Order: sequence, then C-alpha cells, then structure tokens
Amino acid sequence: MPDVTPYDPKVIIMDLLRGHWSDASVTTDFANRYDDFDWVIDNHFDTAWIHTGWFDSTSENPQVSVTFDSTDPGTPTGFDATTGEGGKSALLDNTAYIDTWVHNDRDLTGGINPKKYAWQLRLRAELIVLDNAPHGDHPWDSLGTGQIRSPEEPEETPIGSRWRIPVLFSDMKKT
Repeated sequence: MPDVTPYDPKVIIMDLLRGHWSDASVTTDFANRYDDFDWVIDNHFDTAWIHTGWFDSTSENPQVSVTFDSTDPGTPTGFDATTGEGGKSALLDNTAYIDTWVHNDRDLTGGINPKKYAWQLRLRAELIVLDNAPHGDHPWDSLGTGQIRSPEEPEETPIGSRWRIPVLFSDMKKT
C-alpha cells in the first residue's frame, strides 16, 4: 500500500495564508516596490474569513476559500522510482485552489472599491504562496502558482468579484 501524504492540503494552505498574512516580506517589501501602492485591505480583512470549502453565501464578509482538486501520480502504476531500500516511490503533482470572493457592495468592504479589494486579496494570497517555498519541516517538495483567472459568474450569483489561484505543489509517496 502506498504511503500517501498524511497532510490535508486545504488545511496546510489555509494555515499558510493565515500564518503569513501580515508578514513584512509580503506586505512591506511588495508595497515598497511601488511609490503609490497601499494595502487597503489591511485594516478591514480578518484572517478568520479564510476557510476551507466553497463560498459561504450566508456570510457578507469578503472570503478566501481553499479547496483541493487533484493528485496526479504521473504514471499508470502511480510509481516512477525505487527507494534505496527497494520500495517504490513517486513524486505526486497536486493542484489546490485559492478563491477570493468579494460582494459588489462598498458597505461590505469598509468603503473600499470591491474590485480593488478583490484584486488585493488575490495579490496577497499569491504573494504568500510564492514567498513560502518549501524548506525545513514543510511537507511538500515544491510549491507555486498556476494561471490565475477571474471566472465568469452566473447572473444569479451574488458574488461581485472573484479570483481563482491554482496552487501547484508536489510531494513524495513511498511504499
């Protein structure tokens, strides 16, 4: 039986976002690159609004949700190498998503333009992922982002602005 990761990717990414939301390496360093840039979300967004699962339609708060999509073993057998002890191993390619959700109502964003708010949520989440490459006791061998997009929402959807960030990561499984 293969030894698949014991870590829930949704929880790891959620904890990564919550734990690094205010890191100077993300917030200050990025803002210092642009003379007129200001993080307008800092005095409004609460990291408790970062969660696993899908959009919570009962909440009026801006949200950041994390969902896990897939694992690709890369080969039909699921293994692509042998370990030094004679077991099998494989580097698994995984995809999760970070979605940012903001209602199209300035009253719900502290008076901030909802599209600007949504853009900064998306930007902050992406910068945190890119700033936290695996090292030390991190459970993954690689971490990055894919093509970010703003999906079209159906007219009946109450969302004002949404961004989707694919989080690409790999980990090792062994027998």
